[in-house]
Amino acid sequence: MGTGEQAKWTWQSFGSRVVGQCQNGWACFDKWAGWLIGLDNSKYLWAVVEHHLQQKELEREMGRRLAAEDDMRQQMEEGGQAGRQTAAGSSQQLELTNPTSNTIVR
Repeated sequence: MGTGEQAKWTWQSFGSRVVGQCQNGWACFDKWAGWLIGLDNSKYLWAVVEHHLQQKELEREMGRRLAAEDDMRQQMEEGGQAGRQTAAGSSQQLELTNPTSNTIVR
């Protein structure tokens, strides 16, 4: 191996290292820029989150309704007429405590 071949090999090695480092730098910048402007988030992530919130809200509402029905049954078994009046009051309270949502129901 002569000095000309070593020089050629060194410049070729140097060039490939420069290209590799540029590609690594661009990949790092691309990942950072994507995170910064939100491109790494799912396109429909908001819809998935909204669906989960609606499901939780429906489960809470069903739990409240079942609890109100159980209370009504228990009161009817215990007291007859007084239970009907109390049950009507509890259903009004149930509707007042139901939170309103700004989401569009489809």
